[in-house]
Amino acid sequence: MATHFPKGKTALSPEALSIWAKTAFYGRTDDDSYLQLWQHLEDTGEVALHVWDDFVSDNIKELLAEDIGDREVAKELYQFIAAIHDIGKGAPSFIVQSTKFADKVKQTKLSIKAIVGKDPMRSEYRHELVGYAAVIEWFCSQGFPVEPGTFAYGVACVVAGHHGKSLTDDKQALVDPSQRGKSFRRETFMGDKAWTAIRNELLDWVSDTLHAQPILYTLRNRSLRRRTQILLTSMVVMADWIASDSRLFPLNQGPVDEQVFDARRRADKAWRMLRIPGPWTPLATGESPDEMFAERFSIPGARMRPMQREAARLARTMESPGLMIVEANMGEGKTEAALIAAEILAARFHCGGIYYALPSQATVNAMFTRVLDWVGHLPADERGQIGSLFLA
Repeated sequence: MATHFPKGKTALSPEALSIWAKTAFYGRTDDDSYLQLWQHLEDTGEVALHVWDDFVSDNIKELLAEDIGDREVAKELYQFIAAIHDIGKGAPSFIVQSTKFADKVKQTKLSIKAIVGKDPMRSEYRHELVGYAAVIEWFCSQGFPVEPGTFAYGVACVVAGHHGKSLTDDKQALVDPSQRGKSFRRETFMGDKAWTAIRNELLDWVSDTLHAQPILYTLRNRSLRRRTQILLTSMVVMADWIASDSRLFPLNQGPVDEQVFDARRRADKAWRMLRIPGPWTPLATGESPDEMFAERFSIPGARMRPMQREAARLARTMESPGLMIVEANMGEGKTEAALIAAEILAARFHCGGIYYALPSQATVNAMFTRVLDWVGHLPADERGQIGSLFLA
């Protein structure tokens, strides 16, 4: 069962409601549009449901379910992380980037030291790093183990990596209160106890709204495997980028927009506008490898070469999708072998697509038409699914 954020302005403290997340493009002095942090978190959490239901392939869901224990729990965990990914924006180091909106925050009981906006070290305390520290603190306050290798640490690392750069020892030292020699500026950029309380309030709010607490406690003593962290991070990145597009998710033009805010409706509309295709879902056709080869490459009566036949055999007998390396002379048909193997593997393991890479622009340009020909000879119901095919 999907859990949605309710319509309207959420019931948070004035301090939490004052935290901004998005403003108009840099350099625009005539545009006062904005989005508060609670709104962006709701948008991203709602987009995550579409990413899971309508984009992620079954084999990815199965990998996550295998690591986490249950497919529905994996979905709920993903939505929860997506909805807390920017929690680190609740800190002076982020807030000072807009003088106007920082002034509104200062009107509450939250304090920001005058030096924050001028100190070059501020850029070290990016919101994803502050978010990592906030998630660790929040889990710790609830009695979760938080050392490296724990579930809580894994969730925090996903938050830390949602802008494409993983946590490092040096970054971690900046926000680790036990390393005072390196984190002595922590309170300057992350704020005092009042700021910590606001981040905890926002995390409590997401957890309560999405009814996440039971699954978090169920998983508290499991570790998140590295592959799961990588997959969840990539999915959070996708949800965040979609929710950050102001053409799809318009900014507030004034306080009234906060009162009528409806993240679910916004996400539904944005997804329809994007028209992102679902995963490729090929089915086993019952064709022999020779029949597949002749049909896909429009060579009536053709028979596969020994190397191609072996690639097809391996694809049909591998216990799990993995790495297959084919070495053969030029002209032996490696491309055809790879595409046949990809189709067999995708049908067996519910993989969602292919990525065909070559070492130079000239070679990939020439290969693109051959891949198009292959797609054009897939079974008719599969060709109808090909909504995203491009030369990069």
